Amino acid sequence: MINNIEFHINTINKEIQKQNLDLSNLTIITEAASGPFLYTPIIAAIANAKAVYSISKNSKYGLFEDIKNKINEIQQIAGIESNQIIVTDRHEAPFESADIITNLGFVRPLDRNIIKRLKKTAVIPLMFESWEYRERDIDLKACRDYDIPVLGTNEDHPSIDLFRYSGLLAIKLLIESNIDFFSRKINIISNNKFGIVINEALNKLGAKSKILSNYSNPNISTDLCDEIFLTADNITANTLIGSEGEFSFFNNGKNISGNIFIQFAGKVEIDYIQNNGGLIYPNIELQPQNMVETLAGLGTFAVVKLHTAGLRVGELMHKWKIDGKDLNKILFDLPKEFRICQTLNY
Repeated sequence: MINNIEFHINTINKEIQKQNLDLSNLTIITEAASGPFLYTPIIAAIANAKAVYSISKNSKYGLFEDIKNKINEIQQIAGIESNQIIVTDRHEAPFESADIITNLGFVRPLDRNIIKRLKKTAVIPLMFESWEYRERDIDLKACRDYDIPVLGTNEDHPSIDLFRYSGLLAIKLLIESNIDFFSRKINIISNNKFGIVINEALNKLGAKSKILSNYSNPNISTDLCDEIFLTADNITANTLIGSEGEFSFFNNGKNISGNIFIQFAGKVEIDYIQNNGGLIYPNIELQPQNMVETLAGLGTFAVVKLHTAGLRVGELMHKWKIDGKDLNKILFDLPKEFRICQTLNY
């Protein structure tokens, strides 16, 4: 893996130019995490943000002090002023002065206590597509009560063209599982856009895949064996596959033995699968509506693309709000190719 800081900074500069990101005179609150997510505050700083408060904490992925030191190192190499990025604890972050608050891991949850502290011109970019919104992340009722707009990112926008990479991420998981997925039928359990993109990617490779979107009656044989079931549902708020899963074909221990389960997104009861004779990869317990791996699994470039776009959404939202424009109306007044923003119904 190429992990050269100068190379990634160059990628950031190109992406900022491509997406026309300019955060001049704006105060940003975002996260400071490990791996590719180290570069999110760097993007904001290179895009001329006045101040970038980067929330971090100790986690299984890295320690606060290590993350802070690494960001300082990247900051120096990028030629960013030492006081432009401030790595801080969530409780110390100055939400009252923020113009853009990103909906990212260590910044969450953006609950009513946080929302009511925001100034009237503050905005919240969701940082991914609107349909992927999770209720536990942002209190949308509080946002509506305090007139704080929330918009998603159109990941199919020509300046990003990123959502199709979800198909590559699913293929990566299949390769890592150490099975011959070309010789087996691949059943994609999904009722959303993930399933469509993954199915297209697999079909282009010549794999035998199909989408199972009807969870109560998937129309598949009960005598199947040695097939792959790939879960790609980050919408369902309950268990997807389990003793009483939403995908009822596998309830009560039925139809599991001899089959292979690949987790992309959605909650699967791992012990339940294994105790009933199934194989599963990765062996990681997911919460409902979570992905086993984000696009960061494909490399730093994917995070740079996505977070540059999310900050661009925040920039546009802030400009429109300062101008007193109706965000929902202006989205439909714009030519389609400029609709990098996605509305969120709330």
